[in-house]
Amino acid sequence: MNITDALYHAVHSYPGGAEAMAVRMGISSSSLQHKVNPAYPKAHCSPEEQAMICELANDRGPLIAFAARLDCIVLPLPAVDGAHDEDLMRRTSAACVEFGELITEVGFTTADGRVTDNELRRVEAGITDLTRALHTLLAGLQAMNQRDKSVSITRAA
Repeated sequence: MNITDALYHAVHSYPGGAEAMAVRMGISSSSLQHKVNPAYPKAHCSPEEQAMICELANDRGPLIAFAARLDCIVLPLPAVDGAHDEDLMRRTSAACVEFGELITEVGFTTADGRVTDNELRRVEAGITDLTRALHTLLAGLQAMNQRDKSVSITRAA
């Protein structure tokens, strides 16, 4: 699916359709419909409007289409409320486990000197799992960093 088609789908599958979404975005319904309709190639959504469409519709389709066009993938990041030292150790351990599982899978996959479609899919899934685990660890560290900053700002005040 191309990006414009994905935006069109996200807008028109929104509860209430383009009319309801346009109200939430603060633009006219006809303007929004023109911006996402492939029949109007001169009308475009700004990057901010595209992000707002994805957020309002809770639809990553346009983002996935954009990433696919650039030979990339979209990986949803986990939500992190806060971070504690023991939580970070758990996240670090989880990332190490995922790395170990990936290396094991790569070893099994390449043992016979060839890579089947199923083996490649398992390695790709392992890379995705490792990436998610690393981003979970990073998000915890970032949360801890922000927590520490607000404590030091409070102390200085």
